[in-house]
Amino acid sequence: MTPCPELAELEELAAGRAASAELRFHVDACADCRRRSDEIAADNQMVARLGELVAAERDPPAAPPAAPPALPEVDGYRVTAELHRGGQGIVYEGVQLSTRRKVALKVLLDGALANETQVARFDREIESVLKLRHVNVVALLDQGRARDGRLFFAMEFVEGVALDEFAQARRVAGWTARDAVALFVKICGAVHYAHQHGVVHRDLKPGNVRVDPAGEPRVLDFGLAKGVDASAAAATVTRPGWFVGTLAYASPEQLRGAADAIDVRSDVYSLGVVLFELVTGALPHPSDGALPDVVRAITEVEPRVPKSVDADLAAILGRALSKERDQRYASAGELAADLERWLRGEAVDAQRGRLGYLLRKAVRRHRVRFAIAAALLVVLVGAAIFSTFAWARARADAERARIDARTRARVTNDGRVDAPLARPRTCTGPVTHGARGPRRRGAPPRRRAARGAGGRSRGARDHGRALRHARPPRRRAGAPRRRKSAADPSRPGSGRPT
Repeated sequence: MTPCPELAELEELAAGRAASAELRFHVDACADCRRRSDEIAADNQMVARLGELVAAERDPPAAPPAAPPALPEVDGYRVTAELHRGGQGIVYEGVQLSTRRKVALKVLLDGALANETQVARFDREIESVLKLRHVNVVALLDQGRARDGRLFFAMEFVEGVALDEFAQARRVAGWTARDAVALFVKICGAVHYAHQHGVVHRDLKPGNVRVDPAGEPRVLDFGLAKGVDASAAAATVTRPGWFVGTLAYASPEQLRGAADAIDVRSDVYSLGVVLFELVTGALPHPSDGALPDVVRAITEVEPRVPKSVDADLAAILGRALSKERDQRYASAGELAADLERWLRGEAVDAQRGRLGYLLRKAVRRHRVRFAIAAALLVVLVGAAIFSTFAWARARADAERARIDARTRARVTNDGRVDAPLARPRTCTGPVTHGARGPRRRGAPPRRRAARGAGGRSRGARDHGRALRHARPPRRRAGAPRRRKSAADPSRPGSGRPT
């Protein structure tokens, strides 16, 4: 028997290239060579397949053009185009044949394959929108089933753009915070109207608010809406521990999966996030990081409002974005009312309780009145001070004049007293002479007058001088006594008898 061939000869044989008849006969007769030849053939086939795959990756064949998705057929409507595809439904643009007006048709996404939860949510959205008739809420026009059996409802078609796109375009044109708040107050009014009719939106975000060409906002997409009352909450299709909504705009209680804790204050938090984005151009918390970090920031970290934002508006944002529900505004209506107070320049509820703040706000609001009142107060105080000094000076002048007049009335030209000394009204005892002049016993103490350079007041000097002149001169020793004339006028009761 011939020896077994080399590996190269077996590879030539497996490749189908020419080989001697003696080699082929040996391979057929030898089991070992036949096994090796089969393995070489299998390896060659694998290498060829890999080569085809690599060639396809480098130069893929041109794919045929994708066929456009089929539009649903709805009786009474002509569907023209697809507008938006969401988590549970597809929104189409269409025309109502009976009225020839443009409408938006929302069709259940999964159709006949939809489960009970999806159907229940779609029915609840229809029921929620049917309750609402507000100028800033998209109205529902019709509902039913398409020809393929899928549920649908027709809404009024809103020309315009989403709220975030509208804000971005206006911000470039010089949109201010006051403009943003004025527009946002209307959104709060629409949400408050929905709350009053027992509907909690649970998915408020700029994408669910469209602004029409007239600048009016319209709230839409109540697909995740929840009832306010206890019966509707018990019938909700959201299971405990599940999260529904948009992560960046969801409230802390939504992220915790606490379905029973979600109420109108959850929508207030979402409105606070929307307002924060409208005013600052950014979200209060970054939403592009790792999911655990984003959830922790929303549930635990307080947002930082830029210093460029007005202090009152920052306080409103802080209250609306509070982590605890009880510290937020109790309703969207209260949030709108506080924003309207801010637009008017009044004190806001978010900063109530501080006397200095209230006084500053009152002054800023009534500047002209406070200026007039302050001027009048200055005039009155100045007049009171001037009157007090004038009265004190007049009193001092009157006192000096009284003393001078009394002194002149007592002293005669020849040094005699023309009239008795005037007595104070309160004096009752005899006159005693002291260092400061005559004083009756029991008289009240005199006020100490201002002393001059001589150490005595002017009044005391004048009084002492008057007393010296009023005393009769001393009689010299050996001089005859002077008799008073019968007609002496200084002697009472004197005169000649008639």
